Amino acid sequence: MISIIAAVDDKWGFGKGGKIPWDSKEDRENFKELSHESFCIMGRLTYEDMCGYFKKDILMPRRYPIVVGKNVTVKHSNVRAVETIEEAMEITKNRLISKETCFIGGRRIFEAAFRYGAEIATITRMPGDYGCDVFFPHELFNTFKFNRMFGEKTESGLCYETYVRDKSMDFTPLPKD
Repeated sequence: MISIIAAVDDKWGFGKGGKIPWDSKEDRENFKELSHESFCIMGRLTYEDMCGYFKKDILMPRRYPIVVGKNVTVKHSNVRAVETIEEAMEITKNRLISKETCFIGGRRIFEAAFRYGAEIATITRMPGDYGCDVFFPHELFNTFKFNRMFGEKTESGLCYETYVRDKSMDFTPLPKD
């Protein structure tokens, strides 16, 4: 299964100056649960930002990180770097490793998830406007329906939203770049 995991502010922003503009332990715990033992596809800037959270030799333990981009400097022993999303998807065909593939950012990676037929998107809503300069492509949810599986806001104000692809709709993946 292909899924999207993202955290966004009130304006669907998720990045500012090449970094995630908030630090939420609750969101990190939710991400760890959702992505456990999955392939995690990310872009170079997302990887570089995550390097600040994972100082040891392993990035995101019990996950299989794949970084898409040119000139990626790999700093963790469990990370695979590829130049194209097609190469990343080829790696995920190894179902002996994992049956799940999570697209975790940035914007081009999220757009690719829609092209490859993502079935579910779990979005953490961070309350407020963080002045982001990169935004989640929510306009691509035209073949998804909203399903608030996690209920109302948490004590800290976060809200978890789940969007599920509506299989009753004619689904044609977006053309590849």
